[in-house]
Amino acid sequence: MLLPAESVPVIGWLRRELRLLIERKAIARQFNAIADEQWRKIVAQIGSQFPGPLTDRDRPNLSALRDEAISFRQVYVEERRKTPDISPEQAERQIACFERDLLKRFGADINAELQVGSGIPSYTWRFGPTCPDEYHEVREGEEFDWEKGFKDGYPGEFPTCDCYGEPLPFDDLGDEPEPEAEMDAEAGTTLNDR
Repeated sequence: MLLPAESVPVIGWLRRELRLLIERKAIARQFNAIADEQWRKIVAQIGSQFPGPLTDRDRPNLSALRDEAISFRQVYVEERRKTPDISPEQAERQIACFERDLLKRFGADINAELQVGSGIPSYTWRFGPTCPDEYHEVREGEEFDWEKGFKDGYPGEFPTCDCYGEPLPFDDLGDEPEPEAEMDAEAGTTLNDR
């Protein structure tokens, strides 16, 4: 059966919308995989020091961050595919590079959101072995607050950076240690017991 000529644009539009939907779902799956990986790292690094067991109930909701990444990607994709100066193959290569960098950048944002949302205000900068930035190497082992960022972003946010913001153990987050009880040598009791 032949379709009427006026339905051809509708079919093209439906194919385009279906393609965009499939792409959005694929990027959402990648985003969720990065969030799961970051969450597992955080649980492994600080789970035993968290006040109480650190479970998925404690995991912050990242749907707004994911939706922002997807819409940001969508704008770029539509712009690239409509650019007449480049071939469709070049546009798809540029989109693939953009997606890689976008997921990397949002991976750093996910790490920050998960840690701050779990009550971890600070991190230790861990220098990545292939990071070319000498300023990042200087930051290795230093402690920083998530609220105070750098011009070049969080660890791992810049496309060529593979640094990581390691969560600080809760003992190192400024909690004052318990004062040691002074012993009364004669009575054999602590002064706090009196």
